[in-house]
Amino acid sequence: MILNVTNDAKRVLNKDSTFSNSVYRALKDIEILLDTSYFKGNVILEDNAGKVWMNIIPKQYLSTESVRDMCDQISYLIQCNNELDLPFTYNSEIFRYRGI
Repeated sequence: MILNVTNDAKRVLNKDSTFSNSVYRALKDIEILLDTSYFKGNVILEDNAGKVWMNIIPKQYLSTESVRDMCDQISYLIQCNNELDLPFTYNSEIFRYRGI
């Protein structure tokens, strides 16, 4: 897994240290999850209209069930980090985790 944080996302993160710490803690947990699941691909943290957005881009095919399971686990990790609001896409498809 390759993690890339764009310069625009870094600017947004630098504005709020509490939010930034939560995001980096969540990313560390997500990295562990993806590494243990043998995920091959990239995770890009980018700015979308002043809001940090995570884009997960796989380099290999995953079944629909595997994608759903992985995204559910990622959603749980994000929410466990101080109810962090970090929306994300998987292969450019928005994954909605509100209300889980």
